[in-house]
Amino acid sequence: MLTTDAETTGMVPRGQRGSLLLVALLLVVLVAAIAVGAASLVGSGAATSTDRVLGEKALFAAQSGILRMGRNGTLACNGDSHAVGDGAGFNCTPPPVAACGNHDAFSLVRGWSGADSEGDAPAVHHICVNLDAIGGAGPPPECDEPDSDWTCAFDDDDIAPGGGPGSDFDNLYVAEDVTIRGGGNRTVEGDACFGDGAEVNGKLTFEGNVYWETEENTSGGSSDYETCVYVAAELDEDLSGDTTGCDQTIDAWCPHGGDGSSGWGYSE
Repeated sequence: MLTTDAETTGMVPRGQRGSLLLVALLLVVLVAAIAVGAASLVGSGAATSTDRVLGEKALFAAQSGILRMGRNGTLACNGDSHAVGDGAGFNCTPPPVAACGNHDAFSLVRGWSGADSEGDAPAVHHICVNLDAIGGAGPPPECDEPDSDWTCAFDDDDIAPGGGPGSDFDNLYVAEDVTIRGGGNRTVEGDACFGDGAEVNGKLTFEGNVYWETEENTSGGSSDYETCVYVAAELDEDLSGDTTGCDQTIDAWCPHGGDGSSGWGYSE
């Protein structure tokens, strides 16, 4: 049967129809690949977010354990496991069994999340810490001794401003948020410990080691540091004078105290 030109208008030649089918197939494959990739990215992002949340829960569980097993806590570091909400908990290995490097006084606190036991948990956080120093930020026992060689300030007015002969200190303890106001030159011949927020207003010369619980805080004149200066339990080489014999880190913010105590307060 013969056809007219009008009847064949709009018909695709046989060869071109094959090319269009191939292009359409490629487009379908490309769209499918994009969909699979997008689904994979969404799944990966969700997994990363879940891992991050579990890791933070494990950290908080370990920190909770430290607070509950510190010097004023109610739990002992004896290997027992303790729950912290659903699917999280902590336990503790005491020294010297704890694997905390050369720190013989450190305990190993392990927090976990995502399971009822550490062995099954997908997220675990380990912290080495000196539990004997936790919660010991109160005054040193030397401050209660009538003939102590420590001068202790618990209020801004406990140490009057002054200088000259007789105004030096053997050792100095300044409590939290207390300011020492100086006039003239004053010397601390031994060690000095400054609680969180304590301040020196005026110039002091420190011949012994100086320990700042959280940050160095001086005003009204630069103090002279002749030996080791520790800030938040770490050696500050920029502030220190002669660093011979200085440890890079210490267990507690001020390593003094009676009855073999490791310090007056942990700084971390």
